[in-house]
Amino acid sequence: MKFYRFKAVFFATLLTLCVLDSCAGTKGKNVENDKKVEAFITTMMNESQYEDYAFLKKHCTPKMLEFLAECYDYDCESGDCLAGWMFRTEAQDNSEECRNGVEEVKNVGNGWYEYTFYDGGFKGITRLKIVFKGDLIMVDELVKVYDQAHEEAVKYLDDTVGRE
Repeated sequence: MKFYRFKAVFFATLLTLCVLDSCAGTKGKNVENDKKVEAFITTMMNESQYEDYAFLKKHCTPKMLEFLAECYDYDCESGDCLAGWMFRTEAQDNSEECRNGVEEVKNVGNGWYEYTFYDGGFKGITRLKIVFKGDLIMVDELVKVYDQAHEEAVKYLDDTVGRE
């Protein structure tokens, strides 16, 4: 009886060690990917790469490119117009005197990353669905969580229209 109990404990321990080892390998890969995504988002935002169509075409999935094309609400004479500003707040005429840049990027699960940033002094929070095509980081979806510039514009309009 003691032999069977020993055998069961041995295999349970072995199984646990194998699972922990494989999870550690996955965890290491996730941490590595998180660092790559953090660097990608920070550079994209701080260097305004979202304004570069070649960058967007390289790093956005067809679904995301279609979304950016649908969000482009100006006359599009070239037939190749993308609303790269969707990565920002609605702030206009960004000033270097104002607070700008990415403050934090965090993995919120299932391929979604949330970045908190300042744009012309206005706070923004946006979520991106990130997928990898080999080593290439691709943006698949974008959801604006908070846009201080938009909130203040709406409040201003509500206050102004309410006074008339």
